[in-house]
Amino acid sequence: VHWYMRSLEEVAIRTLSSLGVSGAGREAGLTGVWVGGKKACAMGVKISRWMSYHGLAINVHTDMRHWEGIVPCGLEGRQVASVP
Repeated sequence: VHWYMRSLEEVAIRTLSSLGVSGAGREAGLTGVWVGGKKACAMGVKISRWMSYHGLAINVHTDMRHWEGIVPCGLEGRQVASVP
């Protein structure tokens, strides 16, 4: 499962890079993709009976006021990013 999550992160990092977002990457011990200390890609995975279900969420041109109350992955003091 760890390999699968890191592979999905890599897809998001490459996607953001292809859109011109620089600095997208991982943070040690945390799941997801981060840009400038803010979470740029949230991920969710379920694996059951040899089937995997996954979701990725990247905020694009989002009014971040709607996200002010969100604590990404339960990490107090962290913010959610929107990419241009």
